[in-house]
Amino acid sequence: ASLTPTLSSVSPSSSSPLGGEVLHINGSALGAAWGKVLLGDNECTLIAWYPTYITCILPPNTHGVYPVHVEVTGNGFADVSSVSGVSYDFVVTDVTPRKGSTLGGTMVKISGSGFGNCSNIDVKFGDLMTCEVSECSNTELICNTERISKVHQLNNGGRHPVYGPGYVWSDIELEILPGDTVEWVWNLQVASKETGISVQQVESPANNEWDGKGFKSEKGPKGRLRQQFYSPGDYFYSSQPVFGKELFMKGKIQVVSDTEDSTSALSVMMEDIPAAQEVVADTGSVAYDGCALSPGSDCIADPVSSHAFLFTMAVCLTPSVSSVVISSGSSNASAMPISGFNGAGLIIEGSGFSDNSCQNVVSLGDNHHCVVTSSSTSQLTCTVDGAGETPMPSLKEQKIAVTVRNSGSA
Repeated sequence: ASLTPTLSSVSPSSSSPLGGEVLHINGSALGAAWGKVLLGDNECTLIAWYPTYITCILPPNTHGVYPVHVEVTGNGFADVSSVSGVSYDFVVTDVTPRKGSTLGGTMVKISGSGFGNCSNIDVKFGDLMTCEVSECSNTELICNTERISKVHQLNNGGRHPVYGPGYVWSDIELEILPGDTVEWVWNLQVASKETGISVQQVESPANNEWDGKGFKSEKGPKGRLRQQFYSPGDYFYSSQPVFGKELFMKGKIQVVSDTEDSTSALSVMMEDIPAAQEVVADTGSVAYDGCALSPGSDCIADPVSSHAFLFTMAVCLTPSVSSVVISSGSSNASAMPISGFNGAGLIIEGSGFSDNSCQNVVSLGDNHHCVVTSSSTSQLTCTVDGAGETPMPSLKEQKIAVTVRNSGSA
């Protein structure tokens, strides 16, 4: 009678979700002909096969313990009762907080194991938010929510009552969400030297002239312009005259804040392997250096689910800026986003701010801050700090952004 194939040892006993390590299998009566090694449904890529020894490359797998199944040619499966399986480690065991601003900017702590160095980890909440990893260990990562910006394309495919197709935008009243991008694309089929389309921000529907500070393109028979919109409000635009002095291509972009909360499930992926989620109630908190957070807002309850961690993008946790006034050090500017100048004092009015000063973060452009000197839930006072690695050119327009730790972006 033929001997029963048997495994005596397997190493290593653990793997990252992506696999890739060499698995060493010792045993007896494994035969000389190459068979198959399986962990779950995935095959271990064979390197060598001897009657007492097999090596193969571990396949990727989701979180769990996978017995090593060895199929011996002409002799069935090997007895694996005396060896343990290979443990794949990639799991999320806690997430805090579980609610924040609809615009992003919330710092989220995700606990678990198997994160590695996070170089190939992608964190998302549904298709509404990504979470950009800023700190990482094998058992904990910190990330900041960012709204996934939609791109809305407008073209010159509308029909003009006199001049026909090509001289009206495809949507002259477009409604978008804060953070979305609009791309205008145009191509005139019949073009002379004087004929061309352009896009420029204007102060009102009655104006055709550029407002001096908004978006603006060159004029030409073909072209495109991309513009991202952060602040709620109505933005009007017009072209320069397309030909002659008569024809202007006008439109309006309406940036509308979310009016409803939305809740999405967490997904943590390492390449194409999802992390398992062992859902528990949220009792944790996120720590900021040198800033003790006031108790979180109870304007909305945590989302509840048994099979995945959920995150609610809550309107009541979305701070809102209604006006910014330069109180000292420079001339006033009214348009949002406004220009901020080094050393100037700013007064920011709105709602949803924290009366705990260090929880309000005001940033200017990409590299600079406005140091908050006093705060209430509806007003912040701060002084522009334009120093830093790249000093702020004093008169260059800087986009002003307000984030409330740990609600998120205004």
